[in-house]
Amino acid sequence: SVVTLVLNVSSQLVAGTVNGSDSLCVGSNSLFVSTVGGGVWSSSNPAVLSVLAASGQATALSAGVADVVYTVAGTGGCLSAQALKRVVVTAAAQAGLISGADSLCTGASALFVSTVGGGVWSSSNPAVLSVLAASGQATALSAGVADVIYTVAGAGGCLSAQALKR
Repeated sequence: SVVTLVLNVSSQLVAGTVNGSDSLCVGSNSLFVSTVGGGVWSSSNPAVLSVLAASGQATALSAGVADVVYTVAGTGGCLSAQALKRVVVTAAAQAGLISGADSLCTGASALFVSTVGGGVWSSSNPAVLSVLAASGQATALSAGVADVIYTVAGAGGCLSAQALKR
């Protein structure tokens, strides 16, 4: 007697390549996609990056690093396949509060400071008030009105932040 055994062999699964932003600012959203369909989405660090399982829509929640994980479930004895995309989430830039003189006589100087470091100083009206970019040292050049501007550059997809003092 002959016994016939039918064996189904399944192909090894692949999860494709995950495409999407590799850097986000806290509070921003991004859609991640895979080159292969049929999978579900998740985050390796949900406190940093929330990802909707069905769509790949992600929301940056706090500064840190998370992997966007795309999983295609295994069938027929094959293991599940995963593809990852590392995402760095950056906190929004803060320019702090500016302190310094409220008014100056022509020819007088004053130092302006911010509660946050790492920024660059400027004047909204350089013909009235000259401000040294690195130090915040300002000199009144002529009568008029000018804002002292302190700009901290954004990083990781975040916009720059500005503080003003008139």
